[in-house]
Amino acid sequence: MSSITVTTVVSYQSTSPTLSNKEKYEYFFRTVPSDVNQAKAIVEILKAFHWTYVSVVYSDTDYGNKGYEKLQELAPREICFSNPQSINVDHFTDTDYDTVIQNLMHKTNARGEYALNCF
Repeated sequence: MSSITVTTVVSYQSTSPTLSNKEKYEYFFRTVPSDVNQAKAIVEILKAFHWTYVSVVYSDTDYGNKGYEKLQELAPREICFSNPQSINVDHFTDTDYDTVIQNLMHKTNARGEYALNCF
């Protein structure tokens, strides 16, 4: 005789939107909100300041990549994400950070562009 056991997982730290898929993670619950809320808040800030041309700097991790994807998904068409810069946090040096700053300063076609470090 075999039996199927179900283990409920309650996380106090996992914020990945991936874990919100109830078909795949039926027994996963969290005590903190998903990163989707962070992306929604960032979009609201951009809209409140009427920023329509923004450079984004994000970590090259599941957290950063999914966050940037969600940001693109939620932003209205009027907001353009120009010159996105991903940072590999495991192999990044001070020189690499300087390169990102130089890219943000010199690879823009608009005046008044804002840089946003979000994920």
